[in-house]
Amino acid sequence: MRPFKVESLTQEEQKLIEENYGLIKHFLYQKNQKHLIPKDMYDMCYDYLIDGFLKAVKTYDASRAKFSTWAYKIMTSKFAQCHSKYARQPKITHLANAITEIGRAHV
Repeated sequence: MRPFKVESLTQEEQKLIEENYGLIKHFLYQKNQKHLIPKDMYDMCYDYLIDGFLKAVKTYDASRAKFSTWAYKIMTSKFAQCHSKYARQPKITHLANAITEIGRAHV
């Protein structure tokens, strides 16, 4: 993933982040309710969603949509990228991550 470049943030952009940061966790919560995110994919998707959220902050135009609508549109695209990358990983990686998780649970 090539991260979205964030230069210095304006006060308006900082305020958008402070007021809407919970959208990322809410987005992940909704996807988890639909069982779309395996545990080993969660962290990878979180990184993609942060990138999408920051892109939404930098490209937001209040005259076009509510911020939450704009951010969800971009985060949905980033989630699809993450899901696609996850699906292309060798399955042995998924198995190794599952074994690691099981080992942590028993310690």
